[in-house]
Amino acid sequence: GHAFGRIGCFFNGCCYGKFSKVPWAVQFPFLSSPVHPTQLYETIFNFGLFGFLSWFYPRRRFPGEVSLIYILFYSVGRFIFEFYRGDQPHFAFSLTFQQLLSSIFISLGILTYGICRLKRR
Repeated sequence: GHAFGRIGCFFNGCCYGKFSKVPWAVQFPFLSSPVHPTQLYETIFNFGLFGFLSWFYPRRRFPGEVSLIYILFYSVGRFIFEFYRGDQPHFAFSLTFQQLLSSIFISLGILTYGICRLKRR
């Protein structure tokens, strides 16, 4: 569902990337130059994450592990994609608010994953 939402972002023109000269850059009518299609980058990433989680689901070791892995991997992906986004201002430490939030989710996710693995033993 998340991947389809990003396709909607692309058609709407929101969540666009920074100005770019890559061959696959897209031009939105309200922008003066072509931009990275970050919505499509994230769509591809989300479909790949879905594929991985579908493969991983029968191999899970504790309840909630798949959800926890989704939160971790998505947060890492979102942190990276934010470097290509052009619609978000920098918030602190040259990072966007979403990158700071992703950092928190990554830290809490790693901590929670470690605790769940220890409890399973």
